[in-house]
Amino acid sequence: MTTEALRRWFFTVLYDYQNPLDQRRALALILFSVLAAVMALVALPFVISADIEFQGLVFQRAEFALLTIPVLAAVVHFLVQTGRLRTATLLTVAYGVLAALLIVRASGIMAPTLVSVLVPVVLAGLLLERTEVIVTTVLMSIATVVTAVVEVGTLVGALSGGLAVPFALLFLMSLLLIVFGADVSRIARQNIRDVERFRAVSGLAGQITRHVDEHSIYARTLELIRRDLGHSFAQVFLVDEQNQLTRRRRVGQDNIVSDIRLPQASGLIEAQTSGRPVLISYEDQTSRRSHFLPASAYGIAIPVHVDGAVVAVLDVQNDEEPFLESNLVLL
Repeated sequence: MTTEALRRWFFTVLYDYQNPLDQRRALALILFSVLAAVMALVALPFVISADIEFQGLVFQRAEFALLTIPVLAAVVHFLVQTGRLRTATLLTVAYGVLAALLIVRASGIMAPTLVSVLVPVVLAGLLLERTEVIVTTVLMSIATVVTAVVEVGTLVGALSGGLAVPFALLFLMSLLLIVFGADVSRIARQNIRDVERFRAVSGLAGQITRHVDEHSIYARTLELIRRDLGHSFAQVFLVDEQNQLTRRRRVGQDNIVSDIRLPQASGLIEAQTSGRPVLISYEDQTSRRSHFLPASAYGIAIPVHVDGAVVAVLDVQNDEEPFLESNLVLL
């Protein structure tokens, strides 16, 4: 293998991750795995000369435990380069948890040792979702507290013996990562998803020019709303010659068109008469949301304007998530 090929394999993400956030995380995991392997191999001679033994643990010798790091790094590297980023991420955090527990178990509860407890918490905060960060934090907190109680005798004794500050630091670091780290990840994913949705909507205009009949245009639009925009359900209500919403069109095997009679209090009629989008939810009166599917909790009715007149009302529904401002702009 040439030098260029080695550089690409060890320091470049070869798998084509479509999500830019996943692309950045993949590169971070590659660099982290390489760095961890190098540090483990550099530290190996010093650990061997120190002659450290772990009593009552799987690895009786410290160098044996240290040698598992390059092996893990190789596995993580392979998983990332073959598109299994989620598995690689969970494996990295899980190993960080096990390594921290091993250090605490072997060295006892001391302020320098507790620094190792922060490593898996930080890893989880940077790589995982909020729920998983909380689980990691709770696991590490329980492990350190139990070890402190076993070693010192009581939790009060452990705290008064100088462990109050490290425990407080662990709690504060975990809180910051849970509150801010997960939010940054969520916002980044939402922004990426919005860009993908805008791209899908922008491509609709070119497809509509190839479908001159009304049926094909509605069918393609409803398909895009469900498949590309990710909403639970979509249908369109058509305005008849008497300016009434009397027919609706759904996308199905037979592209269903059926007659419909709506109550005057319906949110769809409000959207038609006002000419503006109307938000509807499960908290509204039954007559206002009579067109909802049984599982739907939120909906939005959007009037379709042609030459200044409302010719239809687009009905979009979600099972769980309410409609955000970005949803309204897209629709």
